[in-house]
Amino acid sequence: MQQIVALSFFLPTYLEPTIALSRLHLRPPVRNDWVQWAKIRSESKEFLIPWEPTWPSDALSKSAFRRRLSKYSEDWSNDRGYSFFIFTNEDKNLVKKITLYTSLDGWGEQAEYIRSGLDFNMLWDRLLYMIEEHPSVDNTIMTAYSLLSLPSYKRMLEEVHKVKQKYNRYNGLLESRFNQYKRWFAENSDPNFWTRNEKACVVHLDISPIYFPPFLAVTTPHKELTMPYLFDQYAFMMHNLTLGEDNRNFYDFEAEKMGRVADFAFYSGMGYDKQTEDNYIHQQNFKMFVDEMDKRRGTDFCTVFPELEEFYRDD
Repeated sequence: MQQIVALSFFLPTYLEPTIALSRLHLRPPVRNDWVQWAKIRSESKEFLIPWEPTWPSDALSKSAFRRRLSKYSEDWSNDRGYSFFIFTNEDKNLVKKITLYTSLDGWGEQAEYIRSGLDFNMLWDRLLYMIEEHPSVDNTIMTAYSLLSLPSYKRMLEEVHKVKQKYNRYNGLLESRFNQYKRWFAENSDPNFWTRNEKACVVHLDISPIYFPPFLAVTTPHKELTMPYLFDQYAFMMHNLTLGEDNRNFYDFEAEKMGRVADFAFYSGMGYDKQTEDNYIHQQNFKMFVDEMDKRRGTDFCTVFPELEEFYRDD
């Protein structure tokens, strides 16, 4: 059953539901949340400073919190944004940090075709809004890389790189996790070590190849089709790899995951001279799949994916 709570900083008649999950619940902030909010902000100050370089003397005061509530109320009333605090159900503590996961497998119209119902422009605009308005939130873009990702994924990488260049900040030594642990032990396991040495990166990529259904895997088309795309995308990430103290590029683990997709296509895919019966069946199943999707959705695969039309029509 949906709970209803009154918001002390809205009009008395305005009610808003609490969103209840198994371990967490979300609700709009109220004045009584100030103590937990100020404590978390104080503990996270060193991490937050790169994003909020100007901290007024009363930044953690009740009056500062009330100003935030007024801004949240104004945004809510004007349909610009809806602010929630997240609490644990067990001890009712305010959650200190979250990661926002977004699924995106391509760019633009092709991304919308892959995930039916997606409004690509709305998703990207809201992701940028989150990065600009809530820069301390980690954002991870998860990609289920299929053969439909091939044509437009380079554009997606380019746009993600622009976001990294514009918004990423650096707060501490950029080094391997192994070396960080060595320094952590050397500093007598200082509990504030990880806050001081946190790399402020607003967006990460998590790329995994699709294996099932096999007709959507990058191994279904000939390698002569897939590998130029994959090599180009992997090369772009390697050319824009984080080195030294500048973290406004791709991390090695992001490029490594792109490399795994390329390896999967190269070592498991087929060339023109090695067409197998399974490979042929996968290709026919792919045609049946997109034909059925086009029939149901009123779309046209070859119009959205002209780069794959030859593969689609190849018998």
